[in-house]
Amino acid sequence: VHDAGDEAPLLLRYQVPVPGLSPEHDGLRVAHLSDLHVGMLTPQEYIRRAVALAAAQQPDLVVLTGDYVCYSPKFVGLFGDIIGGFQVPTLCVLGNHDYWTAGSQVARALTRNHYDVLRNQHSTLQVRGVPLTVVGIDDAITAHADCARAFRGAPRGSRLVLTHAPSLADAAAQHGPGLIFAGHTHWGHIVIPRLTASLLEHLRGVPVLAT
Repeated sequence: VHDAGDEAPLLLRYQVPVPGLSPEHDGLRVAHLSDLHVGMLTPQEYIRRAVALAAAQQPDLVVLTGDYVCYSPKFVGLFGDIIGGFQVPTLCVLGNHDYWTAGSQVARALTRNHYDVLRNQHSTLQVRGVPLTVVGIDDAITAHADCARAFRGAPRGSRLVLTHAPSLADAAAQHGPGLIFAGHTHWGHIVIPRLTASLLEHLRGVPVLAT
């Protein structure tokens, strides 16, 4: 679910081929929410509508990739109320704003909703009668990530990887195939060699180094 700048959240659907996926998991439906930023940034009603929209898709499981609150611990209780209600396995990692605000409190708000918070850990579920492993890498921006620890002992086969920071994708890929879910970029922060630098120079009128 993506914030398109409109009054209603925009639901984006992707069909993604995943190497090593078990045939029983073909067509597996995963709902992904990230960077809700409950607090002073994102309107509360907008977030509630995004959560309801994700649940309405009847996913097989839900993944949440961090930055649930920002700026003040007083919003943690509200976040716990807004994010509750998913009736399928729900697995989560924390983001930089969660740690900057109140990491332990945010984790407790998720576990109180019976969601699994993976902090450099993995969890293997039985989905459609076949094991599905979800690896959760903790936040890299606040130096909590330990990719090797997260994958240690994780079975091969059907595997999903959660990380708040997409910069960990290459490190995660070293541990074998799997579909990686990340947040943090707010649907942007994409760097195309030379092109991105040229566009920034044109738009801002400031010389930049193209690498």
